[in-house]
Amino acid sequence: MDLRFGIEEEFFVVCEDTQALIPHAHEAFLARARQLSGGAVRRELLQSQVEAATPVCETFAEARAHLQRSRAALEEAGRCHGLAVIAAGTHPTADWPLQLQTDKKRYDAVMAELRAGDGREGRT
Repeated sequence: MDLRFGIEEEFFVVCEDTQALIPHAHEAFLARARQLSGGAVRRELLQSQVEAATPVCETFAEARAHLQRSRAALEEAGRCHGLAVIAAGTHPTADWPLQLQTDKKRYDAVMAELRAGDGREGRT
């Protein structure tokens, strides 16, 4: 049986020095991370988050190589802009009402389903 799979990782974008959550999209950081990762890094539901996704992989070694590239891209892009990323289910000090939703129809539906508003509050 052939196994094919992909992996997505979500990260919070934080200030490199303080580890405080960055509540808004940082365009230059995202652009650089996307460039360095070969397009694997993109926005996530909240603008304080980014996602790194592998393509469909056939081996664990292939997936590992893609993940290492994405993580290195995030590290390098962050270093250039005074930012870092952390992998956590929630950010411990975030003020959630101040978080901005990424402008995407799919995320509007998620926010509505979670009853977090109509998906338009706080959008830029």
